[in-house]
Amino acid sequence: MTIHDTKRRKVSAGQSRPRIGQAAFIAALCAAVVLPVVSVPAANRVWTGLGGDGKWNTPANWQNNAKPVDGDMVILTDSSENDIAGLSLAQIVFTTTANQVLSGHALTLTGA
Repeated sequence: MTIHDTKRRKVSAGQSRPRIGQAAFIAALCAAVVLPVVSVPAANRVWTGLGGDGKWNTPANWQNNAKPVDGDMVILTDSSENDIAGLSLAQIVFTTTANQVLSGHALTLTGA
């Protein structure tokens, strides 16, 4: 007995038909597993200086004890020392007209 598949190829009885969409399905499944990258929106990190040491890496110096991470906007109210190496920020905002000194590690401003 001979059965014809959708492409008019002969398939003998007992043979399975070719799975035409199988490669596409596997590729889509792999992409679905690999591609979902959860991105956390950048946050505004407000300096309080309550940690007492003036350093960015001290959570107590930041509102909600949340020190800055890459992509954040930092809002400074006083002089401070960036002791977080390799930090890349969206921007820095100085909230006072008084002289503020920002020292420490180099950082990157993306303007995002």
